[in-house]
Parts: sequence; structure tokens; C-alpha cells
Amino acid sequence: MIVKRGIVLWLMVQTLFLGFNSYGFQVRIEIGDQNEFELQSKTYLFSSYINERQVLDSTFSNHVVLFELSDDLPVGLYSAMVYTNMKDFKGQYQRIGFDMILTREDLEFTIDITPDRTLEKVNCRSGENFGYYQHFNATILRNTRMEVLRTAIAEYPEGDEFHGKMITHLTELTEEHEIAGKGISEPSKYPIAEFYFQCQRQAEQKRIDSVDFASPLLIHSGYIPTLVGQYLQEEDIGLSEISKNQRMFNKFKKLFAKLEANREVYEKTLSDLLVQYEKLGRHELVLHLNENYLLAEVCEDQELADKIKAKNQSLRRILVGEVAPNLDFGYDLLYKDLYSVRSEYTLLFFWESTCPHCQDVINELKGIYNRGRNTEFEIVGISLDTSKADHSRFIAENKIEWFNYSDYLGWESDVLPVYHVTSTPSMFLLDRNKKIVSKPRSVSILNNYFK
Repeated sequence: MIVKRGIVLWLMVQTLFLGFNSYGFQVRIEIGDQNEFELQSKTYLFSSYINERQVLDSTFSNHVVLFELSDDLPVGLYSAMVYTNMKDFKGQYQRIGFDMILTREDLEFTIDITPDRTLEKVNCRSGENFGYYQHFNATILRNTRMEVLRTAIAEYPEGDEFHGKMITHLTELTEEHEIAGKGISEPSKYPIAEFYFQCQRQAEQKRIDSVDFASPLLIHSGYIPTLVGQYLQEEDIGLSEISKNQRMFNKFKKLFAKLEANREVYEKTLSDLLVQYEKLGRHELVLHLNENYLLAEVCEDQELADKIKAKNQSLRRILVGEVAPNLDFGYDLLYKDLYSVRSEYTLLFFWESTCPHCQDVINELKGIYNRGRNTEFEIVGISLDTSKADHSRFIAENKIEWFNYSDYLGWESDVLPVYHVTSTPSMFLLDRNKKIVSKPRSVSILNNYFK
């Protein structure tokens, strides 16, 4: 029995000892001046893997925060989030986030916070983070000086001696900024910092030509969704919706050819894009991704492939250029169905009274509706409300004069799958023959039809 007690005691000591030294490295963050303000809640450490961001660790905020991390942690770009004691206009405590390159080495950061609780400066005394924030801080300082100079130059007459000196200094700073924009000053000394700087540069330039989507440094960072999102960002350059979609199809082809370097990145990005475009009501893009990329991924699962094909068939019915599916409203209303609406243009408008953005859109639509009456413009509102009383009250209080319909089934309504509506507001503009001519994502687009 004595032997057993000795073993138990030894195990307890070893457990405590191992627990105390179980981490492989530490990240120490010193925040601001203790005498200025207190922090709130916790400080969080986030990790990113492909397109997903997760909380890696958290600790109660103090002016010195310590994270103890495992040596198993992949080398990559992580981020910390500090909650200050100042609230924003929504009543939530302001957050300050900053990046850190973790290479399984002990790190010490000092961050300076401005009186209005924004990030002013980050310092790290060693390693890749020293080079990363040396470049970051210099860029912030240079941008601030350039902005101050531009403001001051506007206030001084051109013939003033000081005006000329400020222009000279602004020119020098602009040249420095352009040089710094090509990379950090010692890329060979800080290769990881340089790698992430180039990721940022490629995102800003909307380029993916030289991006290695199989790079572990990229996979263990938050840059993949940034690079993809910036590359696929659409520009309003006066093209038709069909032309805009074709441009996106061409971008998809180039993007997924690059993503072939890592199948996990390929599949995750495809999944995220499908969710994103489905939510935005970009049915043409969803259909294209389904047919050209998703079906190839699920070809061995016949049941799933059949479901995707059935969905594609449904999506084809609501593409721009197709005749919109009819909707039955009942014989006791102004219109018995969608096809009985006789006007040059009809806007099919999906909304709900509890949606704040819908209320803003309704206010904008009123002006266009009043102007469009002379050009035979009708709005057919499809409400996703579940209460007839609330629906009627909202229409009366907001003086909505166009036709409104609701089956009061909310998101269970049979109407929604027909038009693949996943969010409100959603709009479809139809011509006299009920052909879909546009799916405006803002009321301003309608101004092109009703000026």
C-alpha cells in the first residue's frame, strides 16, 4: 500500500510538472498604458485554415496578455483580437485586431492604442514579426504624413515658400511609398514576412497569377478568401448582366485551374462560392459552378449528382432572358396570378416587414414607382411575413400603394423555391412578356429603366 501511494504521489507531481511545461512557446502581448484605460472581456487568438477562422485560444484581458502554445502549431499567420472599454454606435465594445507570424518561437509584442481606441502601432523585438511590423509601422506613418501634407497644401497659396517645400516633401514621400509597395526592405532576412506582404499586394492588385495555393504558409493564413474575393470582385463598367456573367465565367476558369494545386483548397473554395452566390441570388453563377465544377466533384455519388442536376434545371427557369415562372395569387385579389399583371415592366419584389434593409429599399422604390406609373411600371410585392395583422399594418403605416401578396408561411412559403430566394430583399425585373431582364441588387439599377 505504501508503494502504491508513492506511485500515485509521483504521478501527481509528474502531471503537475508536465502540465506546467506542456506548452512549446509563448506569445506575450503588452497593451497600452495601464493608467489610461481598462480592457474588457478576453483577448482572443485566432487561427486560419484555408477559408475558415477559428478561436485557437483566449485569456482574460489585462495590460499584459500571455498565450502558451504548442510546438505542434503550424507556421503561419495568426491574429489577436483585443476588446477595449469604449463602445461603438451599436453599444458593442470596440475591438482591435492585429496579425502575428508564429514560427514556434517565443515572441513579445507591444501594441499602442490611440485615445479613440484604434490601433496606432505594433512592435515586435525579434524574428519575422520585426520585419513585418517595421514595414507596417513605416507605411502607417508615411500615409499619415502624406494626408497631413495634402490637407496643409490646400490651405497655403501656391506662391508661398512653405507651399513649395510641402509639395517637395510630399513628392519624396510618394516615391518612398511606391518603392515600399514592392516589398519589405530586407526580403531575404524576413522571407515569411515578405511572403505575406506579397499576398496582400496580389490581393490589392486583384491578381492570382503568381499565387501558390498549395503553399502551407498561405493555407495557414487568412489570405485565401481575400485573394479569391478580390480577384472575383466585379466592377460596374457599364456591361450588360450577360456580359458581366461571362467575365465571371472566364475568371472562374482561371481561378480553379490555379486551385488544382491543392484539392482541399479547391473543394473548400468551390463550396464557399456556391453558398455566397446562392445567398446573393446570383443564379447564373451558381448554375455555372454546378455544371462546370461541382458535378465533376460528385460524379461517383449518383444520388447527389441527380439532385444537383434537378436544381440546375430549376435554376435555368429564372435566368436572365427566360420567361419568369408564373405565381398564383388567388381569385379574390387584384391579380389572380403574375401573368395577369399588364404593364411594360413588372418588378417582383420579395421582402418582409421585419427586414431593416427591406424598409430602406421600399422608401427608395416609392420614388421610382411614382415616376414609373406613366411608363406602365408595376411592383408585385411578395411578403415573407407570418402575421397578416403585422403585414397589413406595415403596408398602411408606410403607405405602400403597389400590389402585395403573402401566404403568411414565411420562409416555408412554396413561392421561395420557385425563384430560389434565400434572402430579402430580392428583386426580379420582368418585361411586358414576363421575360426576366434583370435581377437588380440595388434600387439604383432600376433608374436605368425609369429615368
